[in-house]
Amino acid sequence: GHRRNNAADALAQALGPIRDLRGRGFEPAAQAYNAAASASAKGRQWRQALEVLATRTQHRGLEADAFAHSTTVDACSRGHFWRGALSALDSPRAESPGLVARSAAVGACARAARWELAVRALDHALELRLDPNPIMYNSAMSACASAGEAHLVARVYGRMRGEECAPDAVTFNILAGGFQKLQQWRSIFGLLEDMRSCSMVPDVLACSLALSSCSRSRRWCRAVSLLGRLSSIGVRADAVACNSAQSACERAGEWRSAVDMLHKGEPGVTDIITFNTALAASIKGGRWHLATCLLAAAHRRSIRLSEVTYPAAMSACVDNDNAWIFAVQLLRSIRSEGWSAKNVLSRGPALGACARALRWTRAVSLLDLSWREHAKSDILAHNALVRACWGKQRWWVAMHVADNMLRDGPRPDVATWTEMVRVAEGLQRWEQAVSLLASLQEAGAEADDVLRTAVVSACDGCLRWEWALELLGDSRAEVPSTPDDVLCSSVMTACSRGRQWEAGIDLLGQLSSLDVAACNAAVKAFQAGSCWDLALGLFGRLSRQRLEADVVSHSSLMSALQASLQWQRALDELPTMLQGSIEPNAVACNTLMSVFDNASQWACSIELLQHTSANGLRPSLVGVCAALGTCGSSGTPELAPRIAEEVCDAAWMVVGRPWLKKGRARSCA
Repeated sequence: GHRRNNAADALAQALGPIRDLRGRGFEPAAQAYNAAASASAKGRQWRQALEVLATRTQHRGLEADAFAHSTTVDACSRGHFWRGALSALDSPRAESPGLVARSAAVGACARAARWELAVRALDHALELRLDPNPIMYNSAMSACASAGEAHLVARVYGRMRGEECAPDAVTFNILAGGFQKLQQWRSIFGLLEDMRSCSMVPDVLACSLALSSCSRSRRWCRAVSLLGRLSSIGVRADAVACNSAQSACERAGEWRSAVDMLHKGEPGVTDIITFNTALAASIKGGRWHLATCLLAAAHRRSIRLSEVTYPAAMSACVDNDNAWIFAVQLLRSIRSEGWSAKNVLSRGPALGACARALRWTRAVSLLDLSWREHAKSDILAHNALVRACWGKQRWWVAMHVADNMLRDGPRPDVATWTEMVRVAEGLQRWEQAVSLLASLQEAGAEADDVLRTAVVSACDGCLRWEWALELLGDSRAEVPSTPDDVLCSSVMTACSRGRQWEAGIDLLGQLSSLDVAACNAAVKAFQAGSCWDLALGLFGRLSRQRLEADVVSHSSLMSALQASLQWQRALDELPTMLQGSIEPNAVACNTLMSVFDNASQWACSIELLQHTSANGLRPSLVGVCAALGTCGSSGTPELAPRIAEEVCDAAWMVVGRPWLKKGRARSCA
């Protein structure tokens, strides 16, 4: 401020005599105009500088010289008025300004982010066969870099080297910044080599840009190697350089190197970013114990983690079953540092992580704490806790969560009820599943087909096919359109298990489109009714729709043909199964063994046993004894040792020998 006042006083003193002489009718000399222009430049008064130049050019006997135009350009450049700088530079009556004036004009364009004008001014100087200095090149390169034209930065640098102008450290830093935006880490490392060839020591800014480019490209080996060489070339790494190298390790999944940089970092270099990066690397690598230790170390060092770290770390716990200890520790840190305990992002993932890890006591205590503190967890956390109860006989936990949600919120949605029904299905509590659906409907909520399918599956597991049909009827009454195909397939499966194959056939005609899952359910229903001809017709319908049956479909078809004593039909369908891309599983192999036994196809039995043995499948005792029985019924008992050699190891013989002494395979054995 003091310097600016002095410059303004000097400008007033320089303009005073000019105005006084012009008021008396005299024209000031060139020295007076030059002094006024110089004072305007020092005071960054570009308006007064342009006024002085215009007043001077209006005098017929006093042409503006190069100094007058140079000082005017300098004043406009300092005042960030690039238009005035170019206007003074390109004045038709001007004596050709020198290199300093043109450098000032390029700098003014660069500060105004007018890269095209800066490059044009540089080209004009080269056309006039002037020798631009590094400052002029640097200004043009800086303008291109600021405008995001990184490829032009390299072009200007190429012209600089072509004109044999020696670059300085600023040149290399600007060029490195341009290469960083283009993510050309190899070019930046080439610049570091060029600096050493020019007897220049790379500064910490150039090295930081190189490390940052490695971070974006995940070149963690290059980053660690460069960081280790900084001390040998006389560069002291700062926090930016260390964090860039550590970020490269974190992005590449090298959690060991990222954490090692935290431990080896100097006190003045390690900051909160270093700690957050090491924590993120540990989380990404699944090292939850290490992440918990880092969190405790941050608490001991009184390092307050950033506001972004906690939600990001908690979000990483959502889909990991081993993160519950870290989630609880992170929740404690949030509470101890004064962050809002009502934050949904902090409470929900911790609750879900504990639920998936089967830490029921911890999960329920967190839920109770949330309700006591009126810190509402999100609905996803509650659903995760209910989902974790599935198949684990924790029905009381699911009911506890549902009761508290009904009382204190958040209100259960359809997904919550669906998870509750699946828990009941896993525990074979079909009555509770039906009751939950009724409770949802009484509450005025609309059940979707996913929930109804879950209830049907619960009824299917308990052979309650009549309830499955009733649920399908209720669904059709609520939505008169075509019922969901998945729901119909589930009801069809329930009917097949209940040997209600007529209802299954009726449901098959109600499907809007046939898929493989529906085909499997229908074939099982046909198997229950010994309707092998309908099963074969259904397979023909699949082929006409260009759908490929899976191994379950073929196994069900083989079972249906076997149950109907249609062994020749089963043999006819076998090539269709083996020619496709379907690999028979153990169930299909056992079914085929029984078919071969009844058809006395001992050669097919041996070939199938060899195939299963080569693919790592072990047929059951029923399948092996069916093969042995095939040899006995076909009059080839001498093949029994060969079958035993193909499929029977010591462990199988120990289990199977008592069973082989009985029944039809005793003579073959």
